[in-house]
Amino acid sequence: MAKGPNIIDGYKPNDADNLTVRLADFFHWVSLKSPRIFVPANIACKAVMGYTDHTPQKGSEEVKRLRQRYGRVRAVLRKKYEQDLIVESGVGARATVDSADVMKKSEPRYVQKLDSARAALVAVDALIDVPSIPRTPEMLPFLLNHEKNVKPVVKQMMNPGFIAKLLRQTNPEDEDTK
Repeated sequence: MAKGPNIIDGYKPNDADNLTVRLADFFHWVSLKSPRIFVPANIACKAVMGYTDHTPQKGSEEVKRLRQRYGRVRAVLRKKYEQDLIVESGVGARATVDSADVMKKSEPRYVQKLDSARAALVAVDALIDVPSIPRTPEMLPFLLNHEKNVKPVVKQMMNPGFIAKLLRQTNPEDEDTK
C-alpha cells in the first residue's frame, strides 16, 4: 500500500532554538501548511526533535515532557505569531489560523475559566467577615484593598448576567471536523 504525504514532510527544526520555541515554530508552520489540523504530541515530538528513523510512543516520557510545555508554547505563539494553541485531549494540538478561529475555539474556553475563577472568588469572599478583622497596621492595606477594589468587583460578579453576557450558544454544525 502506498504511503500518503506526512503532515511533517518538509519541516526542518532550528536546532539553535530551545524546544519550546521549536514547538511554537512547528505549530505555526503546520497552521500555514495544513490549517486546523491537529497534530498528535508524538508526531510533534518527532518533528521538533528531527527524528527520521522513528516516531516516539504516545505515552513515552519524552512525549509527556513535550506536552508539559504547551503553556509556554502558547505564550510564544501569542507573542511571536499572534496565534493561540488549541489542545484537544486524545487528539493533539494546533495553532489557530486567524481571529475567527481564536474567537470560535479559544475565547469560549477562557470564558469558562473566568466563570470558574469568578465562582471561587465569590465563595472565598463569602468567608470573610470584615467586622471581625482587627484594624491593625498589618491588616489595614488588606482591608482597604478589599473595600475599595475587591468588594465592588465581587458585587458585579454576583450579578447573574455577568458571565451570561460572555457565554454564547455554539452551533454544533459549526464545529471543526477532526
